[in-house]
Amino acid sequence: MKKTLIAMAVAGVVSAPVHADVGGSIAYGYWDVDGGDSTMGGVIVLNGSGEATTNGGSTVYGNVSLSSSGQELGNWGGSMGLTGVVVGIKGDFGNVSLGDGGSGAHLGQLAGDRWDVTDGARYRHAIGYTNSFEGITFRVTSDPSSDDATTPLVDESGVNSFGLQGTFGGVTVGFGQEDDDSVIGASMSFGDIGLAIHQVSWDATDDTSLAIKVSYSAGAVSASYVTDTMDDADITKSQLDVSYDLGGGAAIKLRNRAADVGGGTEYTRILLSVGF
Repeated sequence: MKKTLIAMAVAGVVSAPVHADVGGSIAYGYWDVDGGDSTMGGVIVLNGSGEATTNGGSTVYGNVSLSSSGQELGNWGGSMGLTGVVVGIKGDFGNVSLGDGGSGAHLGQLAGDRWDVTDGARYRHAIGYTNSFEGITFRVTSDPSSDDATTPLVDESGVNSFGLQGTFGGVTVGFGQEDDDSVIGASMSFGDIGLAIHQVSWDATDDTSLAIKVSYSAGAVSASYVTDTMDDADITKSQLDVSYDLGGGAAIKLRNRAADVGGGTEYTRILLSVGF
Protein backbone atom coordinates (compact mmCIF):
# COMPACT_ATOMS: atom_id res chain seq x y z
CA MET A 1 0.00 0.00 0.00
CA LYS A 2 2.79 2.41 0.95
CA LYS A 3 4.67 1.65 -2.27
CA THR A 4 1.51 2.33 -4.28
CA LEU A 5 0.98 5.67 -2.57
CA ILE A 6 4.61 6.65 -3.20
CA ALA A 7 4.31 5.71 -6.87
CA MET A 8 1.10 7.72 -7.17
CA ALA A 9 2.77 10.72 -5.54
CA VAL A 10 5.74 10.58 -7.92
CA ALA A 11 3.41 10.20 -10.91
CA GLY A 12 1.46 13.23 -9.69
CA VAL A 13 4.59 15.37 -9.79
CA VAL A 14 6.28 14.10 -12.95
CA SER A 15 4.19 14.36 -16.11
CA ALA A 16 6.83 13.16 -18.62
CA PRO A 17 9.46 10.40 -18.83
CA VAL A 18 12.82 11.06 -17.21
CA HIS A 19 15.46 12.10 -19.74
CA ALA A 20 18.88 10.79 -18.70
CA ASP A 21 22.29 11.26 -20.27
CA VAL A 22 25.51 9.46 -19.30
CA GLY A 23 28.90 10.21 -20.80
CA GLY A 24 32.48 10.86 -19.89
CA SER A 25 36.07 10.59 -21.01
CA ILE A 26 39.14 8.40 -20.66
CA ALA A 27 42.61 9.94 -20.88
CA TYR A 28 46.12 8.58 -20.60
CA GLY A 29 49.37 10.46 -20.77
CA TYR A 30 52.55 11.90 -19.29
CA TRP A 31 53.15 14.15 -16.28
CA ASP A 32 56.37 16.02 -15.56
CA VAL A 33 56.08 17.35 -12.00
CA ASP A 34 58.49 20.02 -10.80
CA GLY A 35 60.57 18.65 -7.95
CA GLY A 36 59.22 15.13 -8.49
CA ASP A 37 59.41 12.17 -10.82
CA SER A 38 57.96 12.12 -14.32
CA THR A 39 55.28 9.50 -14.71
CA MET A 40 52.55 8.05 -16.89
CA GLY A 41 48.97 7.93 -15.70
CA GLY A 42 45.32 7.99 -16.63
CA VAL A 43 42.13 9.86 -15.83
CA ILE A 44 38.60 8.49 -16.03
CA VAL A 45 35.61 10.83 -15.74
CA LEU A 46 31.96 9.73 -15.78
CA ASN A 47 29.18 12.31 -16.05
CA GLY A 48 25.51 11.65 -15.43
CA SER A 49 22.54 13.99 -15.72
CA GLY A 50 18.79 13.64 -15.83
CA GLU A 51 15.64 15.74 -15.82
CA ALA A 52 11.89 15.37 -15.83
CA THR A 53 9.01 17.78 -16.46
CA THR A 54 6.51 18.29 -13.65
CA ASN A 55 2.77 18.80 -13.97
CA GLY A 56 3.37 22.46 -13.17
CA GLY A 57 5.58 22.84 -16.25
CA SER A 58 8.86 23.16 -14.34
CA THR A 59 11.84 20.81 -14.62
CA VAL A 60 13.42 18.67 -11.91
CA TYR A 61 17.07 17.91 -12.69
CA GLY A 62 20.27 16.45 -11.29
CA ASN A 63 23.94 16.20 -12.28
CA VAL A 64 26.91 14.24 -10.94
CA SER A 65 30.48 13.46 -12.04
CA LEU A 66 32.79 10.71 -10.81
CA SER A 67 36.53 11.14 -11.42
CA SER A 68 39.25 8.58 -10.79
CA SER A 69 42.95 9.10 -11.38
CA GLY A 70 46.31 8.02 -10.12
CA GLN A 71 47.66 11.47 -10.94
CA GLU A 72 45.00 14.09 -10.52
CA LEU A 73 41.39 14.55 -9.58
CA GLY A 74 39.96 17.55 -11.36
CA ASN A 75 43.06 19.74 -11.38
CA TRP A 76 45.09 18.68 -8.34
CA GLY A 77 45.73 15.32 -6.65
CA GLY A 78 43.59 12.45 -5.50
CA SER A 79 42.43 9.01 -6.50
CA MET A 80 38.63 9.16 -6.71
CA GLY A 81 35.84 11.55 -5.89
CA LEU A 82 32.54 13.15 -6.82
CA THR A 83 32.25 16.62 -8.36
CA GLY A 84 29.44 18.67 -9.83
CA VAL A 85 26.83 17.06 -7.57
CA VAL A 86 23.68 19.17 -7.80
CA VAL A 87 19.91 18.69 -7.76
CA GLY A 88 17.33 21.36 -8.40
CA ILE A 89 14.13 22.57 -9.97
CA LYS A 90 13.82 25.28 -12.64
CA GLY A 91 10.99 27.03 -14.39
CA ASP A 92 9.48 30.47 -14.93
CA PHE A 93 10.23 31.22 -11.27
CA GLY A 94 13.99 30.74 -11.83
CA ASN A 95 16.38 27.99 -10.79
CA VAL A 96 16.62 26.65 -7.24
CA SER A 97 19.58 24.32 -6.65
CA LEU A 98 21.20 22.32 -3.88
CA GLY A 99 24.83 21.26 -4.13
CA ASP A 100 27.58 22.37 -6.50
CA GLY A 101 25.58 25.23 -7.98
CA GLY A 102 28.41 27.74 -7.97
CA SER A 103 28.91 30.93 -6.00
CA GLY A 104 27.26 34.18 -6.97
CA ALA A 105 30.80 35.56 -7.13
CA HIS A 106 31.46 33.31 -10.14
CA LEU A 107 29.39 35.71 -12.26
CA GLY A 108 32.14 38.29 -11.87
CA GLN A 109 35.23 36.09 -12.22
CA LEU A 110 35.15 36.04 -16.02
CA ALA A 111 38.87 35.23 -16.42
CA GLY A 112 38.71 32.01 -14.41
CA ASP A 113 38.36 30.80 -10.86
CA ARG A 114 38.92 33.71 -8.47
CA TRP A 115 40.17 31.53 -5.61
CA ASP A 116 43.03 30.08 -7.60
CA VAL A 117 43.28 30.41 -11.35
CA THR A 118 45.11 27.07 -11.47
CA ASP A 119 42.62 25.11 -9.40
CA GLY A 120 39.26 25.28 -11.14
CA ALA A 121 35.98 26.12 -9.43
CA ARG A 122 35.55 25.28 -5.77
CA TYR A 123 33.33 22.38 -4.91
CA ARG A 124 30.35 23.81 -3.04
CA HIS A 125 27.46 22.50 -0.98
CA ALA A 126 25.21 25.48 -1.40
CA ILE A 127 21.55 26.34 -1.56
CA GLY A 128 21.25 28.68 -4.53
CA TYR A 129 18.77 30.70 -6.53
CA THR A 130 19.41 32.01 -10.08
CA ASN A 131 17.14 34.04 -12.35
CA SER A 132 17.31 36.55 -15.21
CA PHE A 133 15.46 39.81 -15.87
CA GLU A 134 15.88 42.05 -18.92
CA GLY A 135 19.04 40.21 -19.97
CA ILE A 136 20.71 40.46 -16.54
CA THR A 137 21.36 37.26 -14.60
CA PHE A 138 21.64 37.26 -10.81
CA ARG A 139 22.49 34.52 -8.34
CA VAL A 140 22.40 34.25 -4.55
CA THR A 141 23.82 31.32 -2.57
CA SER A 142 24.26 30.24 1.01
CA ASP A 143 26.87 27.55 1.64
CA PRO A 144 26.91 26.19 5.22
CA SER A 145 29.96 24.02 4.47
CA SER A 146 32.32 26.82 3.38
CA ASP A 147 34.88 25.25 1.00
CA ASP A 148 35.41 21.73 2.45
CA ALA A 149 34.28 19.17 -0.14
CA THR A 150 34.92 16.15 2.08
CA THR A 151 32.74 17.23 5.01
CA PRO A 152 29.60 18.80 3.56
CA LEU A 153 27.34 20.79 5.84
CA VAL A 154 29.76 20.51 8.77
CA ASP A 155 31.62 23.84 8.82
CA GLU A 156 29.32 26.25 10.61
CA SER A 157 31.15 29.33 9.34
CA GLY A 158 29.82 28.99 5.79
CA VAL A 159 29.73 31.66 3.10
CA ASN A 160 27.00 33.72 1.46
CA SER A 161 27.25 35.24 -2.01
CA PHE A 162 25.54 37.44 -4.56
CA GLY A 163 26.33 38.09 -8.22
CA LEU A 164 25.14 39.93 -11.35
CA GLN A 165 26.08 39.44 -15.01
CA GLY A 166 24.89 40.89 -18.31
CA THR A 167 26.04 41.48 -21.90
CA PHE A 168 25.89 44.92 -23.45
CA GLY A 169 27.12 45.73 -26.96
CA GLY A 170 29.08 42.48 -27.17
CA VAL A 171 30.83 43.01 -23.81
CA THR A 172 29.93 40.78 -20.87
CA VAL A 173 30.34 42.39 -17.46
CA GLY A 174 29.91 40.80 -14.05
CA PHE A 175 30.07 41.59 -10.36
CA GLY A 176 30.16 39.24 -7.40
CA GLN A 177 30.27 39.55 -3.62
CA GLU A 178 31.12 36.67 -1.27
CA ASP A 179 31.07 37.68 2.37
CA ASP A 180 33.55 40.60 2.49
CA ASP A 181 35.39 39.74 -0.75
CA SER A 182 34.28 41.22 -4.08
CA VAL A 183 35.09 40.64 -7.75
CA ILE A 184 34.37 42.61 -10.91
CA GLY A 185 35.14 41.47 -14.44
CA ALA A 186 34.53 41.84 -18.17
CA SER A 187 34.97 39.70 -21.28
CA MET A 188 34.64 40.09 -25.04
CA SER A 189 35.58 38.30 -28.25
CA PHE A 190 37.27 39.38 -31.48
CA GLY A 191 36.52 36.67 -34.02
CA ASP A 192 38.40 33.54 -32.91
CA ILE A 193 40.09 35.35 -30.00
CA GLY A 194 38.58 35.92 -26.57
CA LEU A 195 39.76 38.29 -23.86
CA ALA A 196 38.61 38.33 -20.23
CA ILE A 197 39.75 40.17 -17.11
CA HIS A 198 38.66 40.39 -13.50
CA GLN A 199 39.89 41.93 -10.26
CA VAL A 200 39.31 40.59 -6.76
CA SER A 201 39.41 42.63 -3.58
CA TRP A 202 40.40 40.35 -0.68
CA ASP A 203 39.18 41.56 2.71
CA ALA A 204 41.23 39.17 4.89
CA THR A 205 44.59 40.23 3.40
CA ASP A 206 43.59 43.76 2.37
CA ASP A 207 44.99 42.93 -1.06
CA THR A 208 43.82 42.80 -4.67
CA SER A 209 44.50 40.31 -7.45
CA LEU A 210 44.16 40.69 -11.20
CA ALA A 211 43.42 37.80 -13.58
CA ILE A 212 43.70 38.03 -17.37
CA LYS A 213 42.71 35.30 -19.82
CA VAL A 214 43.35 35.11 -23.56
CA SER A 215 41.70 32.28 -25.52
CA TYR A 216 41.70 31.10 -29.12
CA SER A 217 39.51 28.61 -30.94
CA ALA A 218 39.45 27.81 -34.64
CA GLY A 219 38.87 24.51 -36.38
CA ALA A 220 40.44 21.63 -34.46
CA VAL A 221 42.62 23.84 -32.24
CA SER A 222 41.66 25.59 -29.02
CA ALA A 223 43.97 27.25 -26.51
CA SER A 224 43.88 29.51 -23.49
CA TYR A 225 46.40 31.28 -21.29
CA VAL A 226 45.47 32.79 -17.94
CA THR A 227 47.61 34.62 -15.42
CA ASP A 228 46.61 35.74 -11.91
CA THR A 229 48.73 38.20 -9.92
CA MET A 230 48.25 39.23 -6.30
CA ASP A 231 49.68 42.72 -5.72
CA ASP A 232 50.97 43.01 -2.15
CA ALA A 233 51.83 39.32 -1.81
CA ASP A 234 53.77 39.51 -5.09
CA ILE A 235 52.43 36.13 -6.26
CA THR A 236 51.82 35.22 -9.89
CA LYS A 237 50.22 32.01 -11.15
CA SER A 238 49.61 31.00 -14.74
CA GLN A 239 48.16 28.17 -16.77
CA LEU A 240 48.40 27.30 -20.47
CA ASP A 241 45.96 24.85 -22.06
CA VAL A 242 46.10 23.66 -25.67
CA SER A 243 43.79 21.07 -27.23
CA TYR A 244 43.76 19.52 -30.70
CA ASP A 245 40.60 17.71 -31.80
CA LEU A 246 41.42 14.45 -33.60
CA GLY A 247 37.79 13.71 -34.44
CA GLY A 248 35.56 10.93 -33.18
CA GLY A 249 35.62 12.31 -29.65
CA ALA A 250 39.42 12.05 -29.37
CA ALA A 251 41.77 14.93 -28.57
CA ILE A 252 45.34 15.66 -27.55
CA LYS A 253 45.51 18.00 -24.55
CA LEU A 254 48.52 19.87 -23.19
CA ARG A 255 48.63 21.76 -19.89
CA ASN A 256 51.44 23.73 -18.31
CA ARG A 257 50.92 25.20 -14.85
CA ALA A 258 53.39 27.53 -13.17
CA ALA A 259 53.67 29.64 -10.03
CA ASP A 260 56.36 31.79 -8.49
CA VAL A 261 55.42 30.56 -5.02
CA GLY A 262 58.52 28.56 -4.09
CA GLY A 263 59.76 28.92 -7.69
CA GLY A 264 59.49 26.72 -10.73
CA THR A 265 56.85 25.08 -12.86
CA GLU A 266 54.44 22.98 -10.83
CA TYR A 267 53.77 20.56 -13.64
CA THR A 268 53.36 19.88 -17.34
CA ARG A 269 51.13 17.16 -18.76
CA ILE A 270 50.11 15.85 -22.16
CA LEU A 271 47.13 13.54 -22.55
CA LEU A 272 45.33 11.57 -25.22
CA SER A 273 41.66 11.89 -24.31
CA VAL A 274 38.68 10.01 -25.74
CA GLY A 275 35.15 11.14 -24.95
CA PHE A 276 32.06 8.96 -25.04
